Amino acid sequence: MRILFLVHTVDWLETGGGPYHGAGWTGALIRCVLDAGQEAAVVYQTSRKEGFVTEKEGVRYYALPSEKPSLLGKFGYYYGGWRHDDGSHLLPGLHAAIDEFRPDLIHLFGFENPMAVLLGETSVPIAVHIQGLLGPVSRAFCPPGVTKASFRRRFPFREMVLRNGNLFAIKSLAVRAGREKERMARAQWVLGRTDFDRAFLREHAPQAKYFTVNEILREPFYFYSDKNPYVEGPELELFSTLSDTVYKGFDLVLRTARHLKYYGIAFEWVIAGMAEDSPVRRFFEKETGIRSEDVSVRFVGDETAEQLCGELVTSDVYVHPSYVDNSPNSLCEAQLLGLPCVACEVGGVPSLIDEGVTGFLTPAGDAERMAMRIGWLRDSRLRKKMGQAARAAALRRHDKETILRDLMAAYNEILHA
Repeated sequence: MRILFLVHTVDWLETGGGPYHGAGWTGALIRCVLDAGQEAAVVYQTSRKEGFVTEKEGVRYYALPSEKPSLLGKFGYYYGGWRHDDGSHLLPGLHAAIDEFRPDLIHLFGFENPMAVLLGETSVPIAVHIQGLLGPVSRAFCPPGVTKASFRRRFPFREMVLRNGNLFAIKSLAVRAGREKERMARAQWVLGRTDFDRAFLREHAPQAKYFTVNEILREPFYFYSDKNPYVEGPELELFSTLSDTVYKGFDLVLRTARHLKYYGIAFEWVIAGMAEDSPVRRFFEKETGIRSEDVSVRFVGDETAEQLCGELVTSDVYVHPSYVDNSPNSLCEAQLLGLPCVACEVGGVPSLIDEGVTGFLTPAGDAERMAMRIGWLRDSRLRKKMGQAARAAALRRHDKETILRDLMAAYNEILHA
């Protein structure tokens, strides 16, 4: 079987590696397919101005150039040109890769991927693997109490002159969410993994056949899955992996941490994925009036998979404060390392946490409830019991052999339809 994978980016090929930026599971899945003896090639968008073809470890990579406007063109782009950026410039390169590689099947990661423009434009069957869903993200972008005026007040030059900040993100998300729905209407075969994405697809693409295919996580997390020592410490060690995006819930981190302080709970809350000088940190510290250092919140920035494993196995609780998510890899990775999780009950997260068994779910934005659930986990026996249950559930969910079997069954059904 010859499979052509369409992914957002694999720029690690050109940079030689680096911190995790959210796409580790796609590479892990592709590697699993290759190890099973299937032939594969990968198409991705490069940051370079010219496209190129390269090979690495027997896999051919087709790099399609992103449209790189001039400095003047960037102003035109952010002043409305972005509305016309529908990915159509990628079609010639996509067709060229298809003509050369001649795949039996195309595996597209994400309806939000600009390469989803290929749907309806080729006779080769396309299986779309749901990642995030832009419609729900668009609706949940602004946390409670945050308005467009908040962004204009805090970032006047970026928002009103450069026009490439959060207001741009809100508008572009709405447009891209509309394209997402249009592309779903053209999809025939879809891979997903949560009740949330299945229900979303049923509503917007009832014609599509849905297959459940879970994610293969990054290799270090399997290696460290039995390394959690569950050592009792003088304070509760909390950990979250976030990003510089307002809907990921950093405001909820600050408000929850303030409640924990009020309750007299000794803790340290480590945040990966955000740097000390993060704009999102500065924004929410001003909006909430809470300084990170006053509520024991510490930042470690981007970390490699190995660094994250080292941090997580010595933590007590993983906290996921996001206002919207489908199946966050960071939460799944924490579960695989044996951490009980406290998370907002949003999107596909309830498909990952068995309430009261592997962790706790709280209403989105409810800092008091989140602090209360974290407080319950001061009980080391409860933490260990829940953490071991979370690891067992994650090992089943992310079992490589099971996922490969489910994926190949989906491929075969698609090719024989």
